Amino acid sequence: VGVVALDGKIHAVAGRTLDRVTSALHEVYDPATDSWSDAAPLPTARDHFAIAVVDGRIHVIGGR
Repeated sequence: VGVVALDGKIHAVAGRTLDRVTSALHEVYDPATDSWSDAAPLPTARDHFAIAVVDGRIHVIGGR
């Protein structure tokens, strides 16, 4: 799972599940409401990637 903070929220993106399945999920934690929500998934499932916020946008780079 790649994790970044953007606009006061925490984004958990892709990675591998406990069953070792590569995921495209994108979930967002909002500490103001103490709740998680689903966001747009990645176009393809990824793991072993880098993640960064640049100019207010989340970038997922590389991986497999």
